[in-house]
Amino acid sequence: MSDVLQGIKVVDLSRGSAGPIATMLLADGGADVTRVVRPGPDDLATSASKVWDRGKHQVTADLRVAEDRERVLALIADADVLVDSFAPSTLEKLGLGPEATAGFSRLVHCSITGYGTEGPLRDRPGYDCLVQARTGMMYEQPGHRPGPIFHWSPLPSYGAGLLAACGIMAALREREISGLGQKVDTSLAQGVLAWTTMPWTRVERPNPGYYSIYGCRDVSPTPSYEAGDGRWVHPMPEVVPLMLKTLGLDASHLAGAQAGSCAERKAWQGSVQEMFRRKPAQEWLQLFWDNDVRCQPVLSVSESYDHPQIRAIGAVEECKTESGRARQFGRAFTVTRQPGRTPERGDPTGERLSSPLEGIRVLDFGLAVAGPYGPMLLSDLGADVIRVDNVNAPRATDNQVWAACQRGKRSITLDLKSAEGKEVVSRLISQADVIHHNMRPGVAERLGIGYEDVRAVNPGIVYCHVTGFGPVGPLASFPGCDQMSQALSGLEHEQGATAAGGHPTWNRLGMCDHATAILSVLGVLEGLQRRERTGESSLVEASISGAAAFLASHVGEAEDGSRFPSLDREQTGLGPLYRLYQTADGWICVAAIKPDHWPALCRALDLDDLVSDPRFADRPARHRNAGQLAARLSERFATRSGAEWAAILDQAGVPAELASADFIESWYDEPSLVSRGWVTKYTHALWGRTEQLGRLWHFEATPSRLAGPPVIHGQHSEEILFELGYSSEEVARLSESGVTTLWRQPESGSDPDSDRTRKAAI
Repeated sequence: MSDVLQGIKVVDLSRGSAGPIATMLLADGGADVTRVVRPGPDDLATSASKVWDRGKHQVTADLRVAEDRERVLALIADADVLVDSFAPSTLEKLGLGPEATAGFSRLVHCSITGYGTEGPLRDRPGYDCLVQARTGMMYEQPGHRPGPIFHWSPLPSYGAGLLAACGIMAALREREISGLGQKVDTSLAQGVLAWTTMPWTRVERPNPGYYSIYGCRDVSPTPSYEAGDGRWVHPMPEVVPLMLKTLGLDASHLAGAQAGSCAERKAWQGSVQEMFRRKPAQEWLQLFWDNDVRCQPVLSVSESYDHPQIRAIGAVEECKTESGRARQFGRAFTVTRQPGRTPERGDPTGERLSSPLEGIRVLDFGLAVAGPYGPMLLSDLGADVIRVDNVNAPRATDNQVWAACQRGKRSITLDLKSAEGKEVVSRLISQADVIHHNMRPGVAERLGIGYEDVRAVNPGIVYCHVTGFGPVGPLASFPGCDQMSQALSGLEHEQGATAAGGHPTWNRLGMCDHATAILSVLGVLEGLQRRERTGESSLVEASISGAAAFLASHVGEAEDGSRFPSLDREQTGLGPLYRLYQTADGWICVAAIKPDHWPALCRALDLDDLVSDPRFADRPARHRNAGQLAARLSERFATRSGAEWAAILDQAGVPAELASADFIESWYDEPSLVSRGWVTKYTHALWGRTEQLGRLWHFEATPSRLAGPPVIHGQHSEEILFELGYSSEEVARLSESGVTTLWRQPESGSDPDSDRTRKAAI
């Protein structure tokens, strides 16, 4: 546990997953968290609750009882942060609406809902799997069968929990300046958008290949492969030339095409699979590692706990439980404080900032997703984010991956190795508040922008370094990426229902990259909030492997072997009452979680005999006989359409949602989402109309902002150099000598023959 948030008091009224995840992250940062729980057993508690509630105090109170409510209000009056997961109408009924907390002017109040506090879905049940289904997230994942695939890791909840923690920290930073708290809202639906930022973009004039990476929903861009000894490994495509050479083959051995049509990709991957079966896994792994090529074994969650790299970075820890010793998720990032500078700010001004991070400048040296996605979110929160791109190593700026991570920034290109380029960077660093990058260990130091180098120029800097595997351990210097960490952490093993007879399956949303980036944002915000008070510098370190462990934190392995349920072989869910069922014309997802849901479900399905059946008498019995129960329910659901069952279950009070295949394309034009800014629409200099995810938070007093479309390399070089004091003549000379590039708007747009829609591409 850190002490960065020492002195911050949090009251947690939330239930489910997202709220406890958010307050776990705050408690890990040193906040004093009091969790308010209802009397009696918690019907929403799982094995994950023991992990997510660590480091918190617990108070029992029934908010429907006046005396208990007054005790809770007294706690809130003394708190800095309040977290709840109630719909607005429920808060009002419990006596905790805006009027009850209006007198607490310094309180940061964060509400986490299913679909937001406004709009037509505000009162829909917000269970994780139901949000997965309704938003179409289940149709973004390849699986062992056609149709929607259940996500083993509860991504909407993890996303909302991360966003809530970041929103709280951003509001606390603003409070350090203004002295005023505010209401902050996010939702599980926005948690979905946080993960789907790469595939869910729509542009008017996409260049050829814009949709190539995510164009085949049923084909993983980079799958795992089975080796000759039956073990599974996850390589990146760059292993293929080395494999061909080792086996004495040439490219003619490969069928299809790596980036061709869906059928061509399947054929190409089939050829690669055939090659992998020619040698055992360890032989392949050693070959690739010796050549610094990315490939890792696919481990189970239990195996990942024993991996020396996972242990070295503290991503797993041992703890005491009622049943003995257990192993669980440890930490996903660290914030190390250093002496900085004398704080410049005096007493709170009482005047609001225009956005939570107004006045903050971020230098973004990031690559791929895990690096630049975090600074993009910092821009959304109001920071001035400047991308520093290497003029000698331009990145691809013409696909969904770039679009997903680069909006709201400014770009300057520089020769980072030239003396003049280093001088520009030094001027930028002297004016920056945050440095953020994901270079491999040692690279930044060789460029003269390591933490100690930067702190010598700017002693108050918050410096964030994102790595693949962490700063220490046997894999610290190895090239890392999302796929490597999904493989090592057990996420692929679990998503593929491997223990049930499936095979390891990569979650193609790149969730570990995204989680790393958002966790790095949280670390940066912790550092900034602390700096406002103390002037201290901070070194923030996050890793993709640590983020992967975080996304499996709902698994806690006890001495008796008990753990979170696994997916079934068909990847429909985690149990007969929390899963997908095929109807006469599609799929429906059911979340019959609470005790009263069980008899209500049986009555709604005209299966009253199940209520008295001893095989299903209670939750443990239903778990023991899950296969038989699922078979009965499957037979019944297949007799009617999804719409019919949805209406019946709504009437019966049983939480359920249709699994939507249409939301993926229709959400850009959904009026309630557009009006709330969840969809944003820009005019891009090359792509024309560009639409992608918008606001991930709602700040009542200091709104987040959407500062512009994805940036183009060097688009603002001239503007930024002028700001740094360079003259027109000096800028021209830097351009002529290749130190920078000056972007100019093309005279005409993209070739109209390249116009296509995303739907046509898939």
